[in-house]
Amino acid sequence: MRNFLLLLFLFLFINGFSQPGNKPAGGKNRHKLIMNDTVLAKLKQFDDSVQEEARKKEELKQIEQDSQRNMDYFLQLQKERHAKEKRNAIMRIGIGVAFLILLIVGLRRRRLKK
Repeated sequence: MRNFLLLLFLFLFINGFSQPGNKPAGGKNRHKLIMNDTVLAKLKQFDDSVQEEARKKEELKQIEQDSQRNMDYFLQLQKERHAKEKRNAIMRIGIGVAFLILLIVGLRRRRLKK
């Protein structure tokens, strides 16, 4: 009798606490959507916040592109200025070398006349 009661309780507990099986979707178990004013207002607020975040991301992307474009332009101006300074320095060195040659030629002529 004890074994019978033990098996009966064991069988009842296993069936009572087991997980329910898979039920096909559709039919009687569909959840009803709650559509009242507060839920709709919260959904609208959430939608607006998502759109605002997307707009902010687009603005940040545009600002980043503008900053990159300005930085590229600034670097281009620096390169042009550096090239111009280099060209001017080479011209000054060339003029200095020409005057040095002229000085040497003038001094040699002066020596030769005496």
